[in-house]
Amino acid sequence: MNVNAFFHTFFLMMISTLFMIISTIILEDIKHITLNLTLQGIFYFAVAGMIHFVLGWTLLTISQNRIGASRTSALVGTAPFFATLIGYLFFQEVLSFLTIIGIILVVIGIYIVTNNKD
Repeated sequence: MNVNAFFHTFFLMMISTLFMIISTIILEDIKHITLNLTLQGIFYFAVAGMIHFVLGWTLLTISQNRIGASRTSALVGTAPFFATLIGYLFFQEVLSFLTIIGIILVVIGIYIVTNNKD
């Protein structure tokens, strides 16, 4: 079943925006939030959201249409490995030994699940 990737992304953006507005109103003091907002902060937040939702979710939906949801989810499951690599290469972030072991176990688990011939 193919899903229109662009409609899907637009729908997710609308639902996410609505949820974010409602949860912000319920959970936070609006006066506190509005006092600390800067135009630069709003801009960066909007750009990050656009990159994540428009590019990320559109490509995810296209991937699901092309190779299936189960294979796509296995690829998404490798995100901790790539996040660790990017964090180290660009930001010199060094993770603890236990965190690295956890990431290795996740990636091995994904490999085992995707290569299961049952």
